[in-house]
Amino acid sequence: MIESELNPADSRPSTGNPSLTRINGSVYTPTEFADFLVDWAVQQPEDLVLDTGVGPGIFVRASYRRLIDLGASSESAQNQIYGAEIDPNAYADFTEQTKNLSIFFPNIHNIDLFQTSFPIVDAVVGNPPYVRRSQIENLETVRQVTVAANPELVNFPLTRLTDLYIYFLLYAAVFLKPGGRLAVITADSWLNSEYGESFKAYLKANFSVESIVSIDRPVFKDAQVKAVMLLAIKNEGKDQNLALINTAQSHVVQFLRVKNGLSLREVSDFIPMIETVENTEIANIGVSVASLNPTASWSVYFKAPRLIETFQKHPLFKPLNEIALTRIGLQTLAKEFFVLNSAAVTASGIEPEYLQPTAYSSRFFYQPIIDPLTHNAQAEISLFVCGKPRGELIGTNALQYIEEGERKTVQVRGKNQTVIGYHNKERIQQEGRPEWYDLATDLQRRGRASILIPRLIYKNYMVVWNKGEFVPGELFIEFIPHDTTIELEIWLALLNSSIFELLLRAYSQLYGGGTYNVSPGQLKKMRFIDATLLDSSSKQDLKRAYQEFIVNYQIGRDNLNRTVYQVLKLPKKEIDSLETILQDLRALSNSCQSKRTRKNNH
Repeated sequence: MIESELNPADSRPSTGNPSLTRINGSVYTPTEFADFLVDWAVQQPEDLVLDTGVGPGIFVRASYRRLIDLGASSESAQNQIYGAEIDPNAYADFTEQTKNLSIFFPNIHNIDLFQTSFPIVDAVVGNPPYVRRSQIENLETVRQVTVAANPELVNFPLTRLTDLYIYFLLYAAVFLKPGGRLAVITADSWLNSEYGESFKAYLKANFSVESIVSIDRPVFKDAQVKAVMLLAIKNEGKDQNLALINTAQSHVVQFLRVKNGLSLREVSDFIPMIETVENTEIANIGVSVASLNPTASWSVYFKAPRLIETFQKHPLFKPLNEIALTRIGLQTLAKEFFVLNSAAVTASGIEPEYLQPTAYSSRFFYQPIIDPLTHNAQAEISLFVCGKPRGELIGTNALQYIEEGERKTVQVRGKNQTVIGYHNKERIQQEGRPEWYDLATDLQRRGRASILIPRLIYKNYMVVWNKGEFVPGELFIEFIPHDTTIELEIWLALLNSSIFELLLRAYSQLYGGGTYNVSPGQLKKMRFIDATLLDSSSKQDLKRAYQEFIVNYQIGRDNLNRTVYQVLKLPKKEIDSLETILQDLRALSNSCQSKRTRKNNH
């Protein structure tokens, strides 16, 4: 079996503190970020403050310092800060530190936030825990408590894929007064994910969002999440008159991207700032609330908003789901069993008829075409594909391999538990396969796409022609055009162009490790060139350009790009802008990495 490739979508934050378990999602915020957020949120010496996740007390101490600076007495400031910390070790660390400082916060307790009620506060601050839904053991209870406390959520139903930090924010928002300020730092996944759509709609309806600040450089040590800061003011209420409603709809949200090197002290000078700015330190754009669509990716406003708007209006562009079927490659639900390298194949002795070459990951392909005749190295990654019942497998090494898999102690993904045998994994049982190990039936039903888009994009990018009919793995997105009369080379030319790469990176989730993770849901909504709208001359030009590209791909794709630009009739100014933005987005794959991650990638 081969070692599983890291999927940033499933990365777990590491605290670097053995006393805090990952299950609690503890990722500590650097002091400068806590100070920045608290200074914006806390405006008066009598303000009451709620910390969404106390941890070692970074936001508590920042709030205490801010209240003192505004004129509050030490005793008053200690009584004005509220919070809950579920981890007893973290709480002990917090109380020990405050004891050493000769201060005491009577309204901060070692308890679950969702089991606590707070007074109405003037500011909500903090870094809510980042725990993916698969690790939330009491998810249903958290959901019920949050919805019961926040009746507004009836209008914004939360999917069961919602991550824990969203629940923290929605629950804390209940205790924020109208006109109160929300200032938090979170993972930026809500900007792009499907579960983030409800949260974005809730924000639009209940808050005046002042700024969303994206940070290029890593913020959390050893965490693969990418940070974003949210600054918002709670609306005054549902009894607003028409003038106030119209004002809210015309409100402009600031999307500010902080590039490497600019300190947060300097960033505060740019908040708020409505005019558009783009330089080596920041990129800033104001977007009206009315034009913010909760179902669309909001991270594009940090990347290439004007260029994307140009493409949105282009007559040759359509939503991708109108052009092709896009889907994640075959999901085995147990990669460590089904995906084997050559050493595992030799050790198991599995008969060749039960092994098929698989396109496991884009990292295994350095050429634009998958062809077994010239890609023997890729063929060494095999998939165990067996659709026969056990009775027909007696005496085979394949049956022995299946039985070994049924005796093995298996870690359940995303949970701190094990089961005996892959056949006892809940997700495999729910799949309803004829036999738990049977991938053949599903593979026969779905077929194999000839065009594979990488689901994870690093510094380099390439869409692969699956000419050898390898089984597409879940780290690829299969692209199956609705119109089968268009030659594959034409689609491949368009998909390998810099325009498509830019759109993919702009609509993808960028993780702290420097990886762009393509969301299948966002991909369907993204607009791109519809080859069926092209004239015959353009199609032939694209085909020739792609044929040249697959021969000289190591030189680059300049000629292929020129052909695509000519087809779209793009002016030179837009081409230059596109290339500049794309270089910037590629560079983010490096700037977002920690030094340790970069070293491991070299």
